[in-house]
Amino acid sequence: MTPKDRVQAVVDAARAAQPGWAEVPVGDRAAALEAAAEALEPEAGGLAELLAAESGKPIGQARFEIRGAISLLRGNATE
Repeated sequence: MTPKDRVQAVVDAARAAQPGWAEVPVGDRAAALEAAAEALEPEAGGLAELLAAESGKPIGQARFEIRGAISLLRGNATE
C-alpha cells in the first residue's frame, strides 16, 4: 500500500503518464495488458500467499482476488 505521504506523488505521476499512454495505439495497449496478465499468471500462487499474509484474508479469498485481477487485465485487453 502506498504511504499517505506518497499518494499525491503517485497521482501526479499517473496524470503525467496518461497523455503518452493515450497516444499508444489501442492494439499495443491491449498487448501490454495481456503481457501483464501473462506475467502475473505463473506468480498467482505466491501473490495470493503474500496477499493473505499481508491482509489477513483467507487464502481462498486471496486466490480469488488474484485470479480476478488477471481476468480483469485480460478482459480489458479484449475490449
